[in-house]
Amino acid sequence: MTVLVQDNFDGAAGTDLPDHTPDIDVEGGGWSVITGANADFELDGSGACEVNNPGGFTRALIDCGKSDIKITGNSTILTNEANCLLYFRAVDAANHWVLFQERFALGSVILRKVVAGTPTNVTVFGPPAPFGAGSIDFEITAEGDTITYKDLTNAIEISAVDSQFQTATLCGFGDLSSDDPWLIDYTIEDLEDDGMALPTTPGRAFNKVKRDPGTARAVYEAPIAPVLSMENEALGAGAFAPVRPNAQIYGLLVQAIGDAIRFSVAGDSPASATVGFRLIVDDPPILIPIGPGVFPSFFGEGAGAILAYQWTA
Repeated sequence: MTVLVQDNFDGAAGTDLPDHTPDIDVEGGGWSVITGANADFELDGSGACEVNNPGGFTRALIDCGKSDIKITGNSTILTNEANCLLYFRAVDAANHWVLFQERFALGSVILRKVVAGTPTNVTVFGPPAPFGAGSIDFEITAEGDTITYKDLTNAIEISAVDSQFQTATLCGFGDLSSDDPWLIDYTIEDLEDDGMALPTTPGRAFNKVKRDPGTARAVYEAPIAPVLSMENEALGAGAFAPVRPNAQIYGLLVQAIGDAIRFSVAGDSPASATVGFRLIVDDPPILIPIGPGVFPSFFGEGAGAILAYQWTA
């Protein structure tokens, strides 16, 4: 899976959400408040976005570019009388899916679709649901016509099968109350298989490839999108850690030339020519997916080791 949107809501207290840049935003459009005022969504200065709603619906959305997605995050309510609304597969304010967390004494969890402004409760859990003040870790998955919501804190799960808005790509959050829910650590990932196959030979792995039946060599099955020009780094028997140019980079295409190369993906550069995963000379290049916590580093096995690499989208 690829991270499409990630927002830790870091920034100065009082910053309006549309004036804030997410940590990762593949589409690059940022947040838009489509119902309410920009000032209704503000960073709190400690890694959360607060919905300052005097009453009525508010909605802030971001385009993730995909409709088959998994959304994870945390919603925090400071009182026992508030709603947190989690939007996904949205077209606009009048056409969307939304998950209601009704944080009342007799609250419910409601999976609702809104078509041309008309709401329909598709699946309901409760009342009562074990809600109130506090934090909830949540997960929403939309894949094909199947939608699933999980409250990971209270072990609640609801789902529905419905093809409405199956190609819509806007997601976000909002409020419907006079109290203020907070959203923390919001992430959207796509559900596409990255195609990575488990290696059948120690030290050899390929992704987005298939085997050529005539030669048994690995050939690419899916296209890649180069972003910068290819470079050759002469490692010799030494280390190298390429720096990701920007947050829109999601892959690193690599190949060993001259001598084999060891590598890791956790930022801990291999300490020697005998530690780490292995790129072997004359093997096809492999594509390393780049995302949060992935920091490739390399170490040449011999004086002739050269790393050919190219960043991709």
